[in-house]
Amino acid sequence: SMLSGLLRGRRLAMSCGGWCSDPNNSVAVVEPVPAETRTAQLPLSTGRQETELTVADADPDMKYEAATEQNGVAGTTGVASLESLAPKEDQGNPGPCQLSIKKDIEPGERRIVIKSGINDNVVPSQLNTMMGGKPNYLQTAQFTPLTWLPKSLFNQFKRIANIYFLFIAVIVLFGSFVIDFSPKDWRSKIGPFMLVLFWTACKDLFEDMRRRKDDKAENMQVAKKYSFQTEQLENVKWCDVLVGDVLYVPCDAAFPTDLILLKASGNETAFISTVMLDGETSLKERTMPKVFLDVADTVTEADLQKALPEYQRDGLAFMKKLSVGCEVKMGVPSSALSDIRGLVMVEGAKSDYPVGESNFLPRGCILRNTPYVLALSVYVGGDTKTRLNATQASLKFSNMQIALNLCVRLLLVFIFSVCLFATIMSAANVFGAEEPRHSFPIMFLRFCIAYYHAVPMSLYVVYEMLKLVLGFQVNVDKQMVHEGEGAVARTADLMEEMGQVDFIFSDKTGTLTANEMVFARGHADGQDLGDFRKTESSAEPEGVMNVKNILAKGDASSEAVAWYFTCLATCHEVVLEVTGSEASTGNKPSYTGMSPDEVALVTAAQQAGITFQRRNRLGGGICELEIQDPTGKVSTYRVPEVLQFNSDRKRMSVILQSGGRAWCITKGADSVMEGLLHEGFPEAAKADIAKFAKTGLRVLVIAAREIDNDWLQGWLMDYQKARGIFDETKESKIKQVIAEMEKDLRFVGLTAVEDRLQDGVPTAIETLKAAGSRLWVLTGDKTETAVEIAKACALFTAATNLVYCVDCTTKDAALMSLKHAASELSGATDAGLVIDGGTLLVALTSQECRELIFTLGMASQSCICTRLSPMQKLQL
Repeated sequence: SMLSGLLRGRRLAMSCGGWCSDPNNSVAVVEPVPAETRTAQLPLSTGRQETELTVADADPDMKYEAATEQNGVAGTTGVASLESLAPKEDQGNPGPCQLSIKKDIEPGERRIVIKSGINDNVVPSQLNTMMGGKPNYLQTAQFTPLTWLPKSLFNQFKRIANIYFLFIAVIVLFGSFVIDFSPKDWRSKIGPFMLVLFWTACKDLFEDMRRRKDDKAENMQVAKKYSFQTEQLENVKWCDVLVGDVLYVPCDAAFPTDLILLKASGNETAFISTVMLDGETSLKERTMPKVFLDVADTVTEADLQKALPEYQRDGLAFMKKLSVGCEVKMGVPSSALSDIRGLVMVEGAKSDYPVGESNFLPRGCILRNTPYVLALSVYVGGDTKTRLNATQASLKFSNMQIALNLCVRLLLVFIFSVCLFATIMSAANVFGAEEPRHSFPIMFLRFCIAYYHAVPMSLYVVYEMLKLVLGFQVNVDKQMVHEGEGAVARTADLMEEMGQVDFIFSDKTGTLTANEMVFARGHADGQDLGDFRKTESSAEPEGVMNVKNILAKGDASSEAVAWYFTCLATCHEVVLEVTGSEASTGNKPSYTGMSPDEVALVTAAQQAGITFQRRNRLGGGICELEIQDPTGKVSTYRVPEVLQFNSDRKRMSVILQSGGRAWCITKGADSVMEGLLHEGFPEAAKADIAKFAKTGLRVLVIAAREIDNDWLQGWLMDYQKARGIFDETKESKIKQVIAEMEKDLRFVGLTAVEDRLQDGVPTAIETLKAAGSRLWVLTGDKTETAVEIAKACALFTAATNLVYCVDCTTKDAALMSLKHAASELSGATDAGLVIDGGTLLVALTSQECRELIFTLGMASQSCICTRLSPMQKLQL
């Protein structure tokens, strides 16, 4: 009351000796009142984005950050409620001090404290009290016992026939019990109608029970949670996992919530499969925040001697590190898969660390090639990425049902017209009958009851029964089995649609192709290095022999080729696999990684004699790479930062340091790399790009530049600050900082990788086209590469009338190109369309262009869309 009454609308300044006016301060104060400042001693927080707050704006239920200063010396910083900061009149005067209040978290954000002895470790606490204390409970079922009949009946009366039958039922009851005019017995109408409604409601309930069964199976899965009280792992159901729980997830297990990686087995790297989230089959690498590597290990020898499984001893050692106190602050939940904003703070660490996509484990994804991880639950239930991107289950209407409703509407118009005509004839006594007993409206209703059989009530019942039979046939069809698992018809509402699919949209990599990459050809020092693919006639591929001969010369050309393969051996995130027998016999190591492209490139460098031998983790997210050249000399490269590849950037970069020098090595698609080069592509490189693409190979450009070490240290600090931003400017700031690094690059060479087709793809595509389905392949590949693969998989044949809509940079150019394509495909029996992302970028902004794209889609049997971003795929 003192704060709100005396300092309404003012910034708070507090003196332990009372309220005073300070001419040297910009804060407003009042007359002295004996008081003492109290601050809550909660886990310290640093690196927050602070917002000035007036007392009038303060929320008494919100917690705020309070910074105290006494006698010119900064005091503690903690988190307290507004009430706890109020002065107490019954205390003495310990001396002057000043207090400023700043807001701690924004609405939607969350703060999680990991510390022994703290029970209420999540702010706001409401995150864990939703849904009866089970915020991670999954519910996709539409009905409850109370809502089953009302919701089912509401959905049923979206059918015009049911509204008509309800109208007949009402007038039959009215004509039987109010005014005696009904020509039919009410029981013969009400009974069948009620049975029809009840039958459909039971069908809806049956399908909803299957959804409820799936929900229960999901919610009842068991995870392992770390307990700070017992220092043991405890079983917990998925539905009982809360924000702030530390979970142990073993290999090949799914994540029950959205998690932040705390520790991966053996090192700081884990691999996850996101195929259930984004459909991508390649594994994604995740790393633990660097700040955890700066914390001293406090585990004792006595702890290690406990009779515990190895994974528990390892986990115990790590969790002991966090017992001193750790705080994680996360931003507002977002549906964007890459939008992760957070900050990790550990007492005793050298600095805080921003949390991003590289530390994030989404719900439903699966841990692969990693024995276990320890992770912190940060988003649960409806806040997870999977639920934010999910759509609410709703009643589905097939095209046949829509057509059936239209037919029923036309039939009803005809019936009501006949009834009206009969009523007029009866009222006019055209046939010389006796005077009518009823008025005109009543006679109209009598005829409606008499003729209602024209719309058979059994129509929808038989229709629903047939769809259930079709669904059952799908479930038991032995020809629809893959790897022992049969097809499942989860709903019968759309069964007849399966035979009416007009358009099929497909990705290329991992769908048409097997995502098994082989290094095919390379370009360095202005020359094609030859074919690196093995043949039966030669023990060693042509390209490998050419490279070894070049490297043996020791001239300028050999230096350029050696630098090219050194870039391949260092610009990656490949994991080394060396078994004990290989290490003892000196055999070459094998590689695995989340991207098959990277494995193929590192393997090619190994074949050329420049071998990636070891990755040493130095802590703080920094590692060292050991690279062996053909002479056996081993060079060490320090990697302070990796700029990750994503589908928007279409490139990745690695920062290298060795011998007092530093480089930025970048590889990416030629469409984005050309703008980053200092002088553009050499003519020989342009020719090889076209040649490689026309043979269906995926082309990457390798470029590099040397950078100053002092400038690099400043850049690393700027990059760290950008990653720690919490507001919407984070992504733009990160892009701005990265752009400072990835510019003025010097061209090094080209790589061309082959991705073989999946078995049976040409036959499957021919069958789909013969069935009348149109197939659109959406890819980010170069146009020439995509077209050659389309020909290899029978999407385009020699008889296909192929038209191109590419390289358009303006709306007018796109419109002209689309009109030309429409005229070319007019009347064609086997038409194919090729359109690129640049053309779509301008075409999708014009309604006329959009209509032309649809017209071309209907006129063509197949289409390849190249150089597309994920957003353009969604727009198409």
